[in-house]
Amino acid sequence: MSNIRIAYINLTSRPGRRNAFLDNNRSELDASAFPWSRVDGIDGRELSNSTTTEELTARGIIARDGLAEGYEPHTWGHLGCALSHRSLWEQAAQSEDDDVLVILEDDGQVCPQFGARLCRVLDLAKNRAPWDVVHLGFNTDVPLAIQLDCPRMEIQLICQDNGRPVEIGAPFPVSWPQNPPEGETLLARVLDMRGLCGYAVSSRGARRLLETCFPMTATSIDGSISRKLREGVLKTLIAIPPLVLSANDHAISDTVSSSSSRYNEAIR
Repeated sequence: MSNIRIAYINLTSRPGRRNAFLDNNRSELDASAFPWSRVDGIDGRELSNSTTTEELTARGIIARDGLAEGYEPHTWGHLGCALSHRSLWEQAAQSEDDDVLVILEDDGQVCPQFGARLCRVLDLAKNRAPWDVVHLGFNTDVPLAIQLDCPRMEIQLICQDNGRPVEIGAPFPVSWPQNPPEGETLLARVLDMRGLCGYAVSSRGARRLLETCFPMTATSIDGSISRKLREGVLKTLIAIPPLVLSANDHAISDTVSSSSSRYNEAIR
C-alpha cells in the first residue's frame, strides 16, 4: 500500500474552525491509523500587508495580464488559499512516487469509516494509474461534470437540498449516517467541478499541479484546476459517493469577496 499522510489546512486566526474540525473529524482520523496533522494556512489578510500584486506576478502566482473576461478578480483570501494548497503540493512533489498526501480544508467533514473507504478509493485508483488527483468531495452548489468509461458518456450531477438545487453560496447541511450501508464506490474522471474540501494528490500530481495551475487562470485555485481539467492536461478522478463534504457557506468564507472586509477585498 502507498504511504498515506493527511494534512488539514487551518488559519491561526481561525481557532473556532480548528476546534470544529477536530470535533467533527478527530475520531475518524485517529481510527484511520494514518498520520495526520494541522498545517498553518496562509492568511490573506496578512498576505495583503506583506506583499504586492507586482511581487505575486513576479513569482508566477497571478497572471501579468490579469484574468480573462468573465472572471471575477482574485481576493486576498483567494490568494492565501491558493498559496496554502501550493505549499502542500511543493511538499508532495518531493515525496516518493507511491506516496499520497490527503489534503483537507478546515470546514471539511469526513464520512464514517473514512480510513477504510479511503483505502478502497486509492485501491481503485491504482487501476487508473497514473493519476494526478483523486477528489474525495466537491462543492454542492455548482454542478459536477464527470465522464464514465463504460458506457462512454458525460454526466452532470446537481445536488439538491429538500428537493431544490443548492443555491450558490448557501450552506449545505452535511449529515452522515452513523451506520452507512455497504455500497459500491464509483471512481469517475472529472470534467468540471469546484471545491477542494478534501482530495488525495500523488507525487506526480503535485508536480503537474505546480506546473499547470500557476499563474492562476481563474478567480480561485479550484477554478484554475477546473480550467486545466477542461483542457485535458490533468488526470483527475472523483469518488462517488463523496468521502468529504463541507457546508461551503459563503457568509463565513475566507475567500469570497466582501465589501465590508479588507480580508476578502477584491484585487483589481
